[in-house]
Amino acid sequence: MDKVLICILMLVNYILGVSMLKNTLSLKKMDMLYFSSIVTVLAFFETFVLNIPTEVVYLLLVTQTGIFLYLKLKKLISAVLVTFILYLLSSVPWVLSSDLIIVAFGLDPFVKFIWPESILYAVFEIGLYLFILFSFRRIDKKYKIVSLILSTVKKHLFLSWYICFSFYIIYLVHLYSFQNQVQLFLIDLVLGLYMSAIVIFSYALVYSNNQRIKLINLNNIIQEEKGELEEYHSFRHDYKALLLSLSTLLEQQRTDEALALIREIGSYSNQYLSEKNYQDLLKIESTPVQAIILERLKQMASKNIMCRFNVVGSIYINSMDIWDFVRCIDILLNNAMEATLEAKNPYITISFVADEIGISFEVSNTYTVNKKLAANQILKRKYSTKEGHKGLGLNNLSKIVSKYNRVNYKLALGETLFTASVNIIFDKKSMLLV
Repeated sequence: MDKVLICILMLVNYILGVSMLKNTLSLKKMDMLYFSSIVTVLAFFETFVLNIPTEVVYLLLVTQTGIFLYLKLKKLISAVLVTFILYLLSSVPWVLSSDLIIVAFGLDPFVKFIWPESILYAVFEIGLYLFILFSFRRIDKKYKIVSLILSTVKKHLFLSWYICFSFYIIYLVHLYSFQNQVQLFLIDLVLGLYMSAIVIFSYALVYSNNQRIKLINLNNIIQEEKGELEEYHSFRHDYKALLLSLSTLLEQQRTDEALALIREIGSYSNQYLSEKNYQDLLKIESTPVQAIILERLKQMASKNIMCRFNVVGSIYINSMDIWDFVRCIDILLNNAMEATLEAKNPYITISFVADEIGISFEVSNTYTVNKKLAANQILKRKYSTKEGHKGLGLNNLSKIVSKYNRVNYKLALGETLFTASVNIIFDKKSMLLV
């Protein structure tokens, strides 16, 4: 009866231990069923058919657990370290419920079955083990000990085999060398310290290795981002240089060369503007407008603001100073970005529409404000729905637009959308010149 109780306790220890790590180890229910069935059959076969001492059966159970984990994890170092973590966790209640009693009272509660003392010892051992398992699981959730061990890339074959052989040697010394309670206590202490040192050293080695790999990966990412950033800065620098050249040509009234440069800018930009949003920029026949839209689209992408950009027709500004129009665009887009970031679902729609009458530029954005807010309120100087904001943008828009007879703006507050638009009516005389 004593052997049956010891076998059950050993099996409960390792089946519970592996079950606790089931999710972390990515084990399925069928894996657990196979493991539980096989180790149970082997433990009872070795104990009652082969008559192997239960101390050796326990060593074989540790070995079988390690082999099972190696077959599932495919990494020797990971299987070895996880197995020895389970060994340490299961050894603590065994030492406290058996060896401590032997040292203190000279009585082994599991050598000879005594009712009900042996059962009480078994219940105490299982209860203590469950407490240790749950404590370790909480620690593992915080520090990701097992996940870190599983994520190691290096094989560490020498370390793995060293841990295995040294463990077998020390375990066998523990099993057969002690003559009295004091020696048993000292051997338990040495074995515990040794195994703890091995696990800590291995964990530190694996942690260091994983940190090195993460640094390499981060460095690669940084280099890639740095390359893209340098390319983008180079693009902006070249773009500004092209704009300066274009401005110089226009000031010197070298129209043909200016038109050729505009086509060159469009061709040059095309390699960076592969997506539809950026392709639509080419329909705008004003490089400064292209530049400000491009800049704001990139800012929206960096802030994770969903954006729909659409251009209908060919956009050519002839009834408004181009830089005033750029200022209007910038005001509306900045206002839309700031407002939509406070909304539950940040979203902006930008559209240019050109027809025979004129051009309409419209920006809609989701927002969160008082529904009773009147449209004319937000045009007041220093009025803003955003805390800490000066509220000058839309007021400045009104001032810019008021300078032109053929330009007007509209504001509309919907249930979830704020819409602002600038409408330019074509100057027919200018159209005839074109």
